[in-house]
Amino acid sequence: MAATVEQGGATSSEATLILNPEQMRQIIASLSGESRKPKAKEPEVYRGERHKLRGWLAQLIVYYRTVGWQNGHDEEKILYATSLLRDDAGTWITPYAQERITPTWDNWAGFKAELQRTIWHNRRQGRSKDQTEKHETRQAISH
Repeated sequence: MAATVEQGGATSSEATLILNPEQMRQIIASLSGESRKPKAKEPEVYRGERHKLRGWLAQLIVYYRTVGWQNGHDEEKILYATSLLRDDAGTWITPYAQERITPTWDNWAGFKAELQRTIWHNRRQGRSKDQTEKHETRQAISH
């Protein structure tokens, strides 16, 4: 950090230190104990493609670490992940979001496991979006 010191005729004890706004912010951040965190790219939306699930979950883990959610924050993690679900994955979450089905999970690990189980199971069965929703609804009602 290079600061400008003006002395123009003043004695050295009267020198004025001139800082730009970024330098001031850095000083305030370091004095307040604030650490500078890297900004992570937000994860992409997930559409239910089985071959992309692992990579998408890895993107979420990196994002959660960057925002300070590596421990706890289960509800925030689930809500954020849910907001990124589209197409087949969005169809899967819809009955839960509409509170027609009670979730079988109560934490992030349970949500992740259920998503993985559903995506792998539905892809092996070759189900369409509508069939997936009907199957999930029937399965929840029978429990």
